[in-house]
Amino acid sequence: MQLGDSYVKIAEKLDSPVKSIDNAIQRIRKKASKNIMNED
Repeated sequence: MQLGDSYVKIAEKLDSPVKSIDNAIQRIRKKASKNIMNED
């Protein structure tokens, strides 16, 4: 995988549904946001 790959490309490479990729990325973003806010 490369930076900037679409969810569809990632899903194809991982043989997973696009919605699973979207959900995983949203969870990562939420955790990252919480960590950034906690650093202040």
